[in-house]
Amino acid sequence: MASPKLKTAAEVSKELMDSAISAVKDSGISKRSAARYFGVARTTLVRRLQIPHAQRRGGPTKFPSRVEKELSEVLEACCTIGIPLNSYHCYQLFSQIAVELGLKNTTCNANSFRNFLKRHVKLSMRITHASNRKQDRAWTMEVCDEYISKLQMLNSGGFLDSAEQVWNLDETAFHTSELFDKVVGIKGMKQIPSQYNGNAKECVTVLPFGNAGGLQLKFLALYAGKLHLQSRLEDTHNMCYQAVNDSGYMDQLIFANYIKKVVFPAMKSMKNVIFVDGHFSHINNLLLVRYCREFFEETGTRVEVFCFPAGQTCRLQPFDVSSLVQ
Repeated sequence: MASPKLKTAAEVSKELMDSAISAVKDSGISKRSAARYFGVARTTLVRRLQIPHAQRRGGPTKFPSRVEKELSEVLEACCTIGIPLNSYHCYQLFSQIAVELGLKNTTCNANSFRNFLKRHVKLSMRITHASNRKQDRAWTMEVCDEYISKLQMLNSGGFLDSAEQVWNLDETAFHTSELFDKVVGIKGMKQIPSQYNGNAKECVTVLPFGNAGGLQLKFLALYAGKLHLQSRLEDTHNMCYQAVNDSGYMDQLIFANYIKKVVFPAMKSMKNVIFVDGHFSHINNLLLVRYCREFFEETGTRVEVFCFPAGQTCRLQPFDVSSLVQ
């Protein structure tokens, strides 16, 4: 027989306070005697009797209630689809949202994250179990049926009525100093280091974006660095959206801002769907969800983000089988 679960100090204190309140109300015991008998603070007992449902004391939460609800829904969705976020990723996400909201305190630490989990009872820190990545990415009958059923839902919802409603994107990264030379290397190595003369190599990410009707938007060029250089925009004829970050690889903030500033103004249909791959900046992006909701509230235009099945983008994603095919 399993031993009973031990109660925490907070749970015991709450039970003692509830017992003291019941004794005063039901048995007519004085507040001083009830506080002494149950070992609770008399001032707290008096306050609880006066205000039975007192609000939580202390300062307001970091985020408004609507944003907290969106954060909770995103974390639940990430867990459901098999890409749960660890605490470090949540710290990054929360800090990013705080920057976008213009808050003074943009940092997120273990204490604030722990309080967030306490406010949302559906969420908690759990231990993951090992999964077979190769098996998860296999194209099985179940995955195929699920993919087709989701497409049918989009079709019945009016998101696939015309080619102008269907959007797709893809990204590729390269190093500006990469040397294309044939050398003897070990099988399986994706990059062979080699000495060269010149400046340190720089990572650049290029993201094209267009719809099935043939409209090609200005592409995103993401550089590693701190500043925008005007020389990079020369001879681009206003067909390049430039961005910079520390690594040169795509992140949630840059991707969401690109969608808001470049893609949303180009949408002419009232219902649109964006097909993306499973990159974390595409699907673990609360900022993009908020932008889509605000875009709908302002214009009435709905935007759905549809993720291709894992491991199948080389066959299903249009940019993978056309412009970025290798």
